[in-house]
Amino acid sequence: MHDPESPAAGGWKPDGHCTVFICDIVEFSRRPHDVQKKLRETLYSALESSLDASGLSWGRCRREDRGDGVIAVPSPTTSRYDSSIR
Repeated sequence: MHDPESPAAGGWKPDGHCTVFICDIVEFSRRPHDVQKKLRETLYSALESSLDASGLSWGRCRREDRGDGVIAVPSPTTSRYDSSIR
């Protein structure tokens, strides 16, 4: 996975067991462009807020944009109890 916007890009590569979040917007291509844009903004905002609230930190995830969705993989060294990410 590669996302040049991700601070984790180049810092580590998923290896072995890791958590993977896969999100997809149903029937994305059938929607008008302005609706697609709003859905993508909402998806990213919700995923970022959810991961940050859980202690997994969106900023430490490798992520790949899929157009109608996103794949996010938290760093394998991230601990939900790691106080440095809150």
